[in-house]
Amino acid sequence: MICNGCGEDFPAGVQGKFANDPNGLPDNGWSFSLEWLGYYAGFTDYLGSDEPLSVFVCHDCVAKVLTALPELGKRVGQGAHPSPTPEKPCCKWCYKWVGENDIYFSDENGNWVVGERLTQQDGVL
Repeated sequence: MICNGCGEDFPAGVQGKFANDPNGLPDNGWSFSLEWLGYYAGFTDYLGSDEPLSVFVCHDCVAKVLTALPELGKRVGQGAHPSPTPEKPCCKWCYKWVGENDIYFSDENGNWVVGERLTQQDGVL
């Protein structure tokens, strides 16, 4: 899958299919329609467009957007997606599980910090 932010190829497919795209959804990225952002006389006005306006954005470009728009980054919040590697966080929005009940979140400095201990009663496991 090609990122509409940087133009690089990136992994996709584990999340099933998006519309009729044979590649599925981006892994730890974003997939959306530009029509969702647009409206009549808005920044993006696609009124009457018949062509598909799907956008696929890789993990690194999503992290750049969230860094550039910190209030949006706050809305996304801590622990937005699983880290692809357990050794070091990929960004400040990831998490990892250790064992069955311990969750770790990434912090602003790129370190793992332990989250609250979760139980089955929390409806998470």
